Amino acid sequence: MMPGEADVRLLSSAPRRQRFEVAALKSRPRLAAAVEITIRKSLPVLSVRANPLTGRVLIYWAGPAPVSDLEATIARAIEAGPLGRDAWLALQAGNDRGPGFVAKLVVGGCNLVLLLVN
Repeated sequence: MMPGEADVRLLSSAPRRQRFEVAALKSRPRLAAAVEITIRKSLPVLSVRANPLTGRVLIYWAGPAPVSDLEATIARAIEAGPLGRDAWLALQAGNDRGPGFVAKLVVGGCNLVLLLVN
């Protein structure tokens, strides 16, 4: 890949929802996180998820989808490189779904069962 060029391929498109394949993201979670952050800050999206396992980016747009802007934005994020170690750890700490989260899910499930049984 040449500098300033990202291999971005549109896989599917529906109104206000698109899925792209970005080969550079595969097996690179810190780079995927950097791309997510860059897209959120630069483009009118409702949500974005860059998956480092598949190398795919799913975007829900707030308005019409600016594909050319997206490719340039992803290229800039890839050129800038992955998140630094400290930023990555801080991001992971913010996404902590530890034992407290699991306990809430279990209690919620029990409450649902009780409501359905009664």
